[in-house]
Amino acid sequence: MGLVVTERGKKELVINALALEGLELRLFVDDRFPRFKSTIKSFKELEGVGYKPILVPANEWISAGRSALISEVHTFKFTGKIEAIFGYLVVGVDSNILFWAERFPDAPLKIRGSEDWIEISLMLR
Repeated sequence: MGLVVTERGKKELVINALALEGLELRLFVDDRFPRFKSTIKSFKELEGVGYKPILVPANEWISAGRSALISEVHTFKFTGKIEAIFGYLVVGVDSNILFWAERFPDAPLKIRGSEDWIEISLMLR
């Protein structure tokens, strides 16, 4: 009989793996599409206008069906205008390794000022 990882076991394996290093959610502003060989140096991270990366704690992931985990919603708020935000990056806090990146389907997003924000919830399948 083959190896069987239970639903609960899969969730705990992922959470324990995520706990080994904290993850940060970051935004990128260059007109790129993430690729399999992308690294953190492949992207230009947003700077200024009140932006700061958001820590994604390992213990906030919850089950979303049989084979998925979802994070809480994270909100980026800004203090000024931004012409274009193309997507987000998930980066190791200590290693600065790019774990994954996603371009927003409706990129680029334009921020008009402090009345605008971006909300992101992460999903692992």
